Amino acid sequence: MRHTYRAKYIGYVDDVEILFWARLARKLDRAVVRLGGEGRLAAVEAKGASAPPAESQRGLYATALQPVPIYSDKPVARLEEVLGLECVDEVYGVFEGDIFKVRMVDFGLGFSEVCRRRWPMLKALPQGTVLRLKSTCRDVAAIGIFSEIGFGSLYKV
Repeated sequence: MRHTYRAKYIGYVDDVEILFWARLARKLDRAVVRLGGEGRLAAVEAKGASAPPAESQRGLYATALQPVPIYSDKPVARLEEVLGLECVDEVYGVFEGDIFKVRMVDFGLGFSEVCRRRWPMLKALPQGTVLRLKSTCRDVAAIGIFSEIGFGSLYKV
């Protein structure tokens, strides 16, 4: 029996624009770049800015707009021991009905076309998770172990 994989495909109409705030290591003008692995491409246009949008500079509470990859080498760990959550004071979880539930999801890093195998799976807090940030981290736009490359972006409230 061969390996089977399930995939969901989403199609966007041409006039949809998605805005991401990212700190790039190199200058990127208008280009087509690999995005997300598995042969996916995206047309990207970078516009320079000196500060994050004003709405990202709000309070100490935030909602994760995308999964927040984290790592811990222990099965149970305190919040300070989890790599990627250094700026988080408390995790409330995803709001379901009338209560918050802390959930974890598996976060796949895609497929390596060169090595012909899947990249590892990590644990992540799902999008929609409500967090309280530390007062020393008011200016962060993303958290998690891949926040430098844009994963784990936050909407502050």
